[in-house]
Amino acid sequence: MAALVKNELHKDPLTGTVFVFQSRKADRLKLIKDGGFHWPRMQYGEMHLTSAHF
Repeated sequence: MAALVKNELHKDPLTGTVFVFQSRKADRLKLIKDGGFHWPRMQYGEMHLTSAHF
């Protein structure tokens, strides 16, 4: 995905900008961004993402 951003969109994927890709079926999203993401803990078999996590 980072290569697609760089080669097709002519953007730097490491600038901190979030790039969002949608699957063909429109049932999934993939996001790439500079840096890392720390997943919240699972509790009772579930993981909850707040707007801050997103």
